[in-house]
Formats: sequence, structure tokens, C-alpha cells
Amino acid sequence: MPPAKKDIKWAINRAIKEFGRLDVVYNNAGLGGTVGPLEKKVEEDFDESVIDGYSLSQMLVFSRS
Repeated sequence: MPPAKKDIKWAINRAIKEFGRLDVVYNNAGLGGTVGPLEKKVEEDFDESVIDGYSLSQMLVFSRS
């Protein structure tokens, strides 16, 4: 189940409270899939692990927060 926007905002506010500011956001979207060098991946592998509405939409929500 994807995190709610309020949960994302809570996490960001917690980081700012703990560390004083937030300098970097690292979005690691994907659900796994095959492992190996990018040049050896086929499009189906990429689609399975990265092009996933849940993963990419949550990345967008987090980045906008």
C-alpha cells in the first residue's frame, strides 16, 4: 500500500527537525526485477522493475512535498 501524502510530509518534516534541513532527495523507484548491468537489460526487464504506476507516482508525490 502506498504511503499517504500526510505520511510523506511527516517523514520530510521529521528529517528537517532531526537534521535541520533536507539537502538531497534520492528517489529509488522500482520493485526489483532482474539485477545486472544496464546495458544488458531488455525493455521488458525495465518495464517490470521501473515503469510501474505505483512506484513512479509515489516518487513524484515525495519530490513535490
